[in-house]
Amino acid sequence: MNPNDHFHFDGTYRRNTCSCSCCGQHSEGRKITTRYKKSTDFRGNVQQLPNPKMSSRKKDEKEFINHYIHRMKDHHNSTVETVDSRKNYAVSRVTRQTQDQKTFSYIATWHWDAKVLAHVTSKGLRSIPKAMSVEEATKAGLYHAQGGNLYSSVDVKNNQVAIVPTRFDVKEEQKSVKIAEEWHKHKQIIQKLAAKAPKRLNKKRTSISSPEQDAVVPDNASKKKKGPVLDTVDLDRFFRMSKEGQKSSLSKLNHDINNYKQSREEERVELAHLLDAESVIATNLTENKKILESNMKDLSKLKKIKEENIQLKEQVSALQTKGFTRLSLTSKDGVCKRSAICKQLYGFKDFDFMIGFIEAAFEVEYTRCDSDTPYTASGSCKPMTDFEKILLTLTYMNTNWNMETIGVMFGIKSRTTVSSYVNYWLPLLGECGDHMSDFLHFMDVEAFDKLEPASYKELGLRRVAALVDGKDFLTETSRDRVYNPAQASNKMHASAFRLLTWSLPCGAVVERTIAFLARASEKALMNLWGSYDRLVFPVNYLILGDKGFDNTAGCYFNYNTTLHPSFLTNPEFNRDQVNHNVRICQKRYSCEVVYSRVTRILKLSGVIGKESFSHFEAMVGWAHGRANLCYTPLQKL
Repeated sequence: MNPNDHFHFDGTYRRNTCSCSCCGQHSEGRKITTRYKKSTDFRGNVQQLPNPKMSSRKKDEKEFINHYIHRMKDHHNSTVETVDSRKNYAVSRVTRQTQDQKTFSYIATWHWDAKVLAHVTSKGLRSIPKAMSVEEATKAGLYHAQGGNLYSSVDVKNNQVAIVPTRFDVKEEQKSVKIAEEWHKHKQIIQKLAAKAPKRLNKKRTSISSPEQDAVVPDNASKKKKGPVLDTVDLDRFFRMSKEGQKSSLSKLNHDINNYKQSREEERVELAHLLDAESVIATNLTENKKILESNMKDLSKLKKIKEENIQLKEQVSALQTKGFTRLSLTSKDGVCKRSAICKQLYGFKDFDFMIGFIEAAFEVEYTRCDSDTPYTASGSCKPMTDFEKILLTLTYMNTNWNMETIGVMFGIKSRTTVSSYVNYWLPLLGECGDHMSDFLHFMDVEAFDKLEPASYKELGLRRVAALVDGKDFLTETSRDRVYNPAQASNKMHASAFRLLTWSLPCGAVVERTIAFLARASEKALMNLWGSYDRLVFPVNYLILGDKGFDNTAGCYFNYNTTLHPSFLTNPEFNRDQVNHNVRICQKRYSCEVVYSRVTRILKLSGVIGKESFSHFEAMVGWAHGRANLCYTPLQKL
């Protein structure tokens, strides 16, 4: 499907009006379009929208138009309603009767984002395309599959990105139209000054009259052509005049002198304006010269950068055949460009998102290894940056590889060096995860109400603050006489670590205990954790739990009751007890999903080895924080 064939708009239409709700009659949106038109701005034009009711033999075109209308609905539903209300303009023969069946809808150009308009003007297009290929949209900075740019993967149909209007904020657009008006105003002033620039005067030779001729008084026509002149009379004629004639001649001479002075003053003012304009033009020329010089320097820098990019592309293409290396593990175009590999090694689906998170959380700047060879000429390992050390630590948590294997991947020969990096950065990652999952003390009644799922309201489960559940992590058995029996778990019937987690009904973790040896019961852990006043939930709010958390209201600061399935006190459950148990069990699945997200850290799944005992608490903290960071709410709010 080639968008240049039939997926462009039909053109611009200056006399038609925008169909969206914010551009109705006498509205601010309509005024913005009019102001853009007066300023001769491209954003004052209108574009013809596609018609979903058109009849076409091209199936791809019909499917794409329906996809285009669907994406417009997410941004501005009223515009789609206008499009859907149109008639079918495809008729077999155009006559006066069938002409009424043709209806069109238009939308103002300023409804597209500034990035789209900049790309269109740079390409010299007169109208905005309906679609662009994914490659072209990515190069223009308009598309990214994971989001973050103007369009994402939901806008793609048949490898074409739907270029839909997304800007409908009238208040924000008023700032842009003011800038356009000021620009147009200054442009007109410059044009007027250029028109008034002084021109070279053509000097004409003056004719000399004979002394016998008397001075001839110029008529009105000559005055209009030559401007103000002094009407003089020679002395002989002046003395031969009567007193009244002399008086009228002097008064006329005085009037001509005043007119002459006034005309010279106007010329002086006009000349001053022209001199000011020339000074402004000279200043602009010097500034433009400086800008041109700086641009020339930037061009030389860009040329060097282009050459470096060519070299880097060659290195990246070579990396694809070399597998895991220090350069490929830290490069945006390396093996982690594939989301599956990035998630397997680091626990993040998007490498760019992970870079932004590390820079914001640890203030560590992203750096990439400058060479595929991790060793110097003498054979020693090149020093690693902090960013590479964090990637090494994430790889240690998300894989079951030992430190020797991870060291070979990152070009480190010594196991002790890898261990030192992990021992330093893993506690920091665990502390970061605790900050992202331990915010119960920031929650108030309003926050709990806003985060209450709609399904809880429908079932009548109101004022449920959190869900509590325990988790046993299998471990290798210690041979110590004290630790061996303390590791025994009555759930797993094996050695384990035990902890409790409190999560909101929507799936967000808000509190957890530290890890204990599994011999301690869940009620004992809750009683101990409550004694430190860590379990502060609002008054009269409930906690959902299983039967093991019965009679634990005293562990909470505000004595919150735990709502659990009914105990079997009779030979069988009655109908009310069954309905009660079903309601509670149906909505407790979110706490199990939370633990499934926690165990996505591969070191926490399966049996935890003895070498990971010292890092277990940090890995659990990071896993709980990652459960809040990398996933969406489990239930609709």
